[in-house]
Amino acid sequence: MFTKAFALLALMAVPIGAPAAAPTSFEIGSVHVDRYGSGSPALVLIPGLTDSGAVWGTAVARYESTHTIYVLTLPGFGGRAPVAAPMLDTVDRDIAAFLPKANRPVIVGHSMGGFIAIRLAEEHSDLLRGAICIDGLPVFPGMDAMTAQTRAYIATMAGQRIANATQAQFEASERRQVSYMTEPQNVKTALRVAEGANIAATAAYMQEMMSADLRPALSKITVPLLEIGPFDASVDPQNPYVTMKTLAEKQAYYQQLLKNDPTAEVRMVNDSRHFIMLDQPTQLFSAIDAFLASLH
Repeated sequence: MFTKAFALLALMAVPIGAPAAAPTSFEIGSVHVDRYGSGSPALVLIPGLTDSGAVWGTAVARYESTHTIYVLTLPGFGGRAPVAAPMLDTVDRDIAAFLPKANRPVIVGHSMGGFIAIRLAEEHSDLLRGAICIDGLPVFPGMDAMTAQTRAYIATMAGQRIANATQAQFEASERRQVSYMTEPQNVKTALRVAEGANIAATAAYMQEMMSADLRPALSKITVPLLEIGPFDASVDPQNPYVTMKTLAEKQAYYQQLLKNDPTAEVRMVNDSRHFIMLDQPTQLFSAIDAFLASLH
């Protein structure tokens, strides 16, 4: 999103929250990693589109005393350089190469990070203990009934619109999207964690994700998968793309998208929008705690 001086970009990896100690930082191919805490199972936290790892600050503060936490920042975000397209393939490959070193972790992804978590669970269940997706789905919501050709066309158009935006237009679009997706008091935080996002990288990731459909391979997942979705009665009934009048209706929709995964459970968080870790952290962590407690 906003382009800042290098000194400011260096601060973006610091999560929103109060970690007990500074992280140990390193690279895994194209992906930057900040490591906190200790304990098993390890948690690998994957941010969503435009966000740096700072979006996971509340989760780091909550779990670093009991778990080893690997907070990822993807190429093109948080002031980091993008990589050549297809970007999702590169990110998937580099995270997968790291998973054995994390000793069968639980991967936790938000939004696009949840999409990546599903893909990794399909491809590498043997390297995981479980997967948690926070409003991240196997197909872009609202495009699930489209043909692959239609999805690809719409994805291309969306990617081109982002790629052709000026910096000012990109920033304005981010402000509109975040204002819609999170509670008013958390908008500034959501904007902050998106600082340093590269326009071309955002366009490429969006196009690749919107054109993809992971549903056919969901049956390959052999580890528990938890989908945590938000519902907001003031927003979801007016959503022009996927109108959901009730929490139960939205939960049923998410369950339908994940029906090919026999391990999947869908749990909804009421009175929350897309950034559940900001809007309703207590409810989110309750769901995560229950999931972690259920693992063997």
